[in-house]
Amino acid sequence: MHRTLKKDGIALIRVVSADDEFEKDLMRNNPGPEPNSSIWPKTGKFQKNFTEKELRNFYEMFDILTLEKRTKKAVKIDREFTATNWWLVLKKK
Repeated sequence: MHRTLKKDGIALIRVVSADDEFEKDLMRNNPGPEPNSSIWPKTGKFQKNFTEKELRNFYEMFDILTLEKRTKKAVKIDREFTATNWWLVLKKK
């Protein structure tokens, strides 16, 4: 993304928070190879979830214009839970 954006280019990002209720259970019961990650038991899907610190480090080559944690009610695999995501607006320096 950094390579393809022009100077002052804007990127909109949405990622799952490590505080996501559903993912917390998966990280505890089916941890993945990276911190704050999981492997979904039936599909083998790898899921990386992020803390604010991880996002700030990962996107340090950008100006972070917005970094918000957002929650909403959701249903996944017949289970109601609170979904927690990070929303970012980045600007290439």
